[in-house]
Amino acid sequence: MADWSVLPNDLVVKISELVLANEDLDHYVDFRAVCPQWRCATADPSMADGFELTNWMMLERELDRSTLDPGATGVVTFVNLGTGRFLLKDMPRLRSRYFFVGAAAGCGLLVLGEKAPPHRTLVYNPFTGAEIQFRAPIPAEQVNAVAVTTVTSSSSSSPSTMRVFIFTGHYGHSVIWADERSPSFQEARYTASWPEPGFVLQYMAASAGAVHATNTYGSIISSTDVVAEEKDEEESGRNIITMAAAIPGPSLVEEADSSEPDEHRYFLVRSEGELLLVRGKYRRTGPVVYKVDTVNKVLVPLRSIGSRAIFVSDLRCLALDASKFPTVQPGIIYYAGVSLVIARDYENVAGGWTEVPEDLDTECLECCCRPVTLPQIFANYCRAFEQHSELEKMLLFGDNCYTYSEWNEMDGNGE
Repeated sequence: MADWSVLPNDLVVKISELVLANEDLDHYVDFRAVCPQWRCATADPSMADGFELTNWMMLERELDRSTLDPGATGVVTFVNLGTGRFLLKDMPRLRSRYFFVGAAAGCGLLVLGEKAPPHRTLVYNPFTGAEIQFRAPIPAEQVNAVAVTTVTSSSSSSPSTMRVFIFTGHYGHSVIWADERSPSFQEARYTASWPEPGFVLQYMAASAGAVHATNTYGSIISSTDVVAEEKDEEESGRNIITMAAAIPGPSLVEEADSSEPDEHRYFLVRSEGELLLVRGKYRRTGPVVYKVDTVNKVLVPLRSIGSRAIFVSDLRCLALDASKFPTVQPGIIYYAGVSLVIARDYENVAGGWTEVPEDLDTECLECCCRPVTLPQIFANYCRAFEQHSELEKMLLFGDNCYTYSEWNEMDGNGE
């Protein structure tokens, strides 16, 4: 019988690289657990750099049927948008000490908060079990989106630090952030680079170590580090981050002579290592999708989106390789509204937005008896939304004093 533990280390490393080629980090962890020799020959993903995930997205949390509480079971579904692989993970942390804050899009990391005061922030990697504890408590505000970035430092004593950004507010008007040493979250204040008639942030996405947002004119607003002026501010770990307007939007560029350029709905989507800006559903002619070039600070119109399919809504967005997902058509942009879903064939230049078949327009898949399709699942993911954060509910009613169904019933009655 072959003794796999005596394989040469270079061959073990080559096999492990093949396992990681599709970001199957859970398989890599299992691979390292085969024997001590394989474990010693390969890098620890919880300690080493180079294990960033770019395609994994948390799709849903399993409901406890008795309480309709998605945190009670601790089972989470992930999907790899590049390979089409679905993965169910059991997360005991969501059943005990922590509550869910948000899933960082495109990196597979989860942001959690301690149930016990002061509700400190925790960044958790469900694929490796690695976790980073922050000093800052989670704010008791609505969480629209979260992003996690890592900043490399020139200091040998502290080579890198992790940051958590939260897109917060009932209308998504502000971005707050904290790093591992910050005593609390603070607002990343907006600084204008050119006059704009108005300013309302709509979406936030992370790319290349920074976070980017857009507004009703399609302008790209990017996070920027500013050197602290006061020495004690630097020593306390509270650096300054601003959200600076970096790229003027299509509404401003195309209507430069207008004193009141049209406002549109714009969406920021991460796809295959790129950041895309998608113009809203009312755009009939001209470019709809732009590649965001953060280096040259320009928006590049795309003639085609290739094999990708893009799902957007007023709440969430995603882009995937349609060739890996049966029934998802390539080159299609889906807009998932509250009461309908419309689609646009981006490869058809003369085409516009059309309403999709009725069977895709399902507000609640839990009530659907027939088998659901993947476009239904992704459309439902984009428009599923919690009006209040879990911490808000916990502070109002206590950890064990309500269920999701009871909360929704009270909220619907205006109590």
